[in-house]
Amino acid sequence: MVIIDRFRKAIKRSFVLKLNMGIMGIILVCFVAIAVILGKQSASQMEKTQMEHGILAVNRAASKIDMLMVHTENIAKINAAYIEAVKDPELRYKLVQRIVFRGITPFIKSDPCITGAGAALNPNFEEGSKLPCYNFFYNSITDKHESTKEIPQDVYTQSRWFIKAEAPDAKPFWIRPESFPETSAKKSTILYVVPMYERENKTFIGCLFIELTLREIEKALDNIHMDGTGFCFICDRDGNYIMHPSRNVEQNGNIAQHFGFSINETEKKEMIQNIRDGNECAFHLPISSVYKHGEFIFITPCENGWSMGFAVSGDMIWNKTKQLILLVGLFSLITGTTVCLLVYFFTKKYSKSLIALSKAVKDIGEGKFTVPIPKYKDKDEIGLLTRTFSNMQMELLSYLHEQELNIIAKQDYQTDLSVAKKIQMSILPKLTHEFTRDHNFRIGATLMTAKGVGGDLYDFFMADKNHLVLIIGDVCGKGIPAALFMAVTQTLQRGIAVPTKRVDKIVTELNTILYNNNDANMFVTYFCAIMDIRTGRISYCNAGHNPPFIRKESGDLIELSVRNGLPIAIFPQTYTYSETVLNPGDTLILYTDGVTEAFNPDQELFGEIRLKQAIACAMSSEPSFIIDTIIRHMNQFVRDYEQSDDITILAVTRTQEP
Repeated sequence: MVIIDRFRKAIKRSFVLKLNMGIMGIILVCFVAIAVILGKQSASQMEKTQMEHGILAVNRAASKIDMLMVHTENIAKINAAYIEAVKDPELRYKLVQRIVFRGITPFIKSDPCITGAGAALNPNFEEGSKLPCYNFFYNSITDKHESTKEIPQDVYTQSRWFIKAEAPDAKPFWIRPESFPETSAKKSTILYVVPMYERENKTFIGCLFIELTLREIEKALDNIHMDGTGFCFICDRDGNYIMHPSRNVEQNGNIAQHFGFSINETEKKEMIQNIRDGNECAFHLPISSVYKHGEFIFITPCENGWSMGFAVSGDMIWNKTKQLILLVGLFSLITGTTVCLLVYFFTKKYSKSLIALSKAVKDIGEGKFTVPIPKYKDKDEIGLLTRTFSNMQMELLSYLHEQELNIIAKQDYQTDLSVAKKIQMSILPKLTHEFTRDHNFRIGATLMTAKGVGGDLYDFFMADKNHLVLIIGDVCGKGIPAALFMAVTQTLQRGIAVPTKRVDKIVTELNTILYNNNDANMFVTYFCAIMDIRTGRISYCNAGHNPPFIRKESGDLIELSVRNGLPIAIFPQTYTYSETVLNPGDTLILYTDGVTEAFNPDQELFGEIRLKQAIACAMSSEPSFIIDTIIRHMNQFVRDYEQSDDITILAVTRTQEP
């Protein structure tokens, strides 16, 4: 708690610490926001990329399967065509035996995927034929040993694959035999069946088939994975597994039963419908019995009417995404910390001179006029402020010396006021043609003190190449104290405004500095505005000052609505700002209460109504012309009556592009 209290007190006393904490806070918030956004986008892009890789992997797998199966299909179709071309039944019978037991044998021996071949003739094709009843021929090679069989017709004629081949207009097809004990691998085989017809009358002769082992196909697909994970499977259009790494799933599984428990019924129907329609699709299954983050399933159709699937772990994709998010977060943290440190050391370096200058000004304000002003060599705003105070100190010391001489020589007190006025006027900005030559605005200003010196102030300068700062203020009281307070305010505001560029921050920080160094209990009404000269947008803040006017290009006059805060240096306060737009041809008019509170010999106030009338009478929107018109109307009103308060007017007109 002690450390926290000390830190709070340090923040209240140190403008530099406040500036650093504010800038670093904003930077950290920005980096956190950027890290969160980049993390989410990276995760989404990572998942999208993995989905695309999965589709490519399953397409590669389907292409391999298609290549293996097309080779088998061509062998079966060519040999079936030879059989169909023979018309004599006995000759066809012998040709079938020769093809099955001799012609396809080289392919069975040379291709590890082909484990057998056979032919099943239609027993009803030749009624009264003298051919034997053994119309099923099968040839297979297992463990490098060849076996040949002739099987009676009652073994195969009721098989599903034979019934399907016997159907009218049947096309060649792939099928997995449900019960075919004569094959070499039983449930681990698939058959490519080619129906054969007599060409003249399209009568079903029988079918020729070639048997493939799924295990050899699995070997061809073993190297298809993503980052060492994933497996391939094959299913038919009903979702029944043809091939799966798990024998139990392969023999009894259906894709809807296997994966469907982790998705709702709508998604399950969509998955099955895509498989039936032969569409390429991808699904994320959020629940898995093996993987914490579910599985990704990619499915694409094969040329033979089946579908090739590829399943990959969701954990792998999540781990990659998590690594990417951690890298983005770590990079943002390091970068944000580095930027904050650079900002801290940069502001500390350049604010050191400002702190020393502020202390010297405070000592001067307390009457220690010989306190040395810290040296600052650069020609920036701090350098200008330092030189201004140095000149002020020299002028003040000169004035004090002259005052002593005046007391001795009984000279008039007016000399004192003349020196102070000279110091005060030297602080005010000089209106030069070079200042407005390259900008799309014109400025006019005047300050008439009621005595030798006064407490009114105005200022204008470019915070950067695009932002014009406008300031007007009125210090309470008259004479030298008001002038000194005005000088301190005038010089401090530039050192605050240039790095900050936030009108509410400028007024708040200026109030904090003056309040903490205000032993004389003085205050100043203050109005500050920053205009973006590119767009005319003005952000402004009012600290107990008179609301300004905007004279439109059409001649209409608008009183600028303001949210008044307390004058500066009374209490600690956070100020807020408002915004408006100054269009080309519009003029912003700032003034102190010395204008509206000017008295005539009848003790009448000039007032806001006469001020508005004077502004409306101006025949030009040129700032200097508007100011001259107001002064002329005031002089006509007050006549020879003595000026009772300082009068300050600042006007800026936005023009077209220079």
